[in-house]
Formats: sequence, structure tokens, C-alpha cells
Amino acid sequence: MKIAMYPAIQAILKDRVALAGLVALLLASLAAAIILASRIQPSELQVSVQYTSFGGENIYRSQWFYIAAFAAFGVMMALLHSAIFVKIYSLKGRDIALLFGAASVAVLVIAVPLLYRILGVASLT
Repeated sequence: MKIAMYPAIQAILKDRVALAGLVALLLASLAAAIILASRIQPSELQVSVQYTSFGGENIYRSQWFYIAAFAAFGVMMALLHSAIFVKIYSLKGRDIALLFGAASVAVLVIAVPLLYRILGVASLT
């Protein structure tokens, strides 16, 4: 029994360069999620979860599980950006999709050290 797949996904599976770009995007996103999730330290203390220059306080504190959103960032990048990659591939072609994939990986390369450091500061409180 053959499972019917979307034509764009079938085209990507036949195109090795696009498939490699999509796999690289997925692996980088999931690696970011694992790295950030490994940094979360559960504790009874309230941790810094939000900073803003508006309002009465600048740093807002809450329970530790609110910082799990940082690890969810990597999962959301994997899901949403791979779906956008497939859509761009079907509408605009391989070159633009690969450019989008490279830009997504660049966002991860910039965001992961920043978020890693934020989690380090959150664990000090």
C-alpha cells in the first residue's frame, strides 16, 4: 500500500540538495531544543522569565517551567520553518528555499548562545 504524499514533499525527496537543506534545518532546530532544554534546572525558587522596560518592574519572576518556552523555540523552528521551506520550494523553487533554510539556521546560530546565556542568568536567581 502506497501512502499518497504531497507533490512538494515528493519533489524535495527527489532533490538531494533540497533534502539535505531541509534535514540540516531540522537537525539544527532539534539540536537547539535539546541544548536549551538541558540547561533548564527545576527548582522551588522563582526565576527571571521576562524583562521589559515598561511597567513597574523591569524583571518579572515566575516558576521555573515558564522558561521551557526557550526549549520550545527550537521545536517551533523545526516545525514551522520546515513547513515554510516546503511551501517556498513548491512556489519559488530550490534556490530561494535553500536561502530561507540557511537564514533559519543563521537565526538559530545567533539565538542559541543568547538564549543559553539567558537561561544561565535565570538559574542564578
